[in-house]
Amino acid sequence: MPLGAAKVGLFGAAGGAARPQRGVSAGGNTGSVVDVIQYITINSTGDATDFGNMVAAWKGRGGTSNGENDRGIMWAGFNGSAYTRTMDYITISSTGNASDFGDCLLRGNDYGPDQVACVSNGTDERGVGMGGMNSTSSSYSGGSNVIDYITINSAGNATDFGDMNMADSKNGGTFANGTSDRGVWFCGDYAGTAYGVNNVISYITITSTGNASDFGDNATKIISPTGCSNDTEDRGLIMGGSTNPGYIVTISYVTISSTGNAADFGDLSLARADGGGCSNGTDNRGVFMGGSTGSANDTIDYVSIDSTGDATDFGNMLASIFGNAGLSDSAA
Repeated sequence: MPLGAAKVGLFGAAGGAARPQRGVSAGGNTGSVVDVIQYITINSTGDATDFGNMVAAWKGRGGTSNGENDRGIMWAGFNGSAYTRTMDYITISSTGNASDFGDCLLRGNDYGPDQVACVSNGTDERGVGMGGMNSTSSSYSGGSNVIDYITINSAGNATDFGDMNMADSKNGGTFANGTSDRGVWFCGDYAGTAYGVNNVISYITITSTGNASDFGDNATKIISPTGCSNDTEDRGLIMGGSTNPGYIVTISYVTISSTGNAADFGDLSLARADGGGCSNGTDNRGVFMGGSTGSANDTIDYVSIDSTGDATDFGNMLASIFGNAGLSDSAA
């Protein structure tokens, strides 16, 4: 079943060093649920490298960061039999194991969620978790309209932000335009259906609180797509997904600061859903890591976000995996 990514700049002042270009994949399912964190260097190509381990093994986590401020957050998840409210954090530019951050809000009465889709406004330090599984028992019970937020550079529990504009929102993707302050949630499963599909795109203003608003529609109804953006340059990508049944190869795009329907961008190297997405922001490379083709896959693809066209091979994950959270040292 399908499961549930700051200003980048090329250089600083004259003589300044190029900033880091690290993308991270956390957790997921390789045939069993794993705690593995792995990383790539986004502006190069090559296979993923071991980073460390999460606090525990989870899949279906949300991932976001405060961009150049270098903290990555992994949000909630499912271990195959139980859900968690736990949020972990890492320092993206180093390697090592994750540490406990706090707890997100419940999406049900007793159990934590998974499929929470996360965004941030980068160096402005707010991370937001949108929707997710409404887990009132240890088995499937529907989606949630909860939106909650944290201050990324300060550990602690999440606070209520508002509600999704449609009930029962899970298995969606997200991206943001960083310090320009808009977060976008797209597609996924709505209205209590057991892994149904939808093409709705919604948005929030990250620095405020309040309910999500309608943005437009994707051309195809899907669940478990993967998103990334080129940050303040304002383009967001909707990559892959599942039509349940079936998987799609399509990449679509929107202009984040406007509203409207998504347009065709190109295709992934193969049809898949539920992988980890990230980018290096204004350096314009977006990456799709792993994902399900009906079974786990180890493919990493990349695109140039400011153009249109098909994805190119980047390398491979440590193992075939899906349900992995993606994040980077860009908010995008």
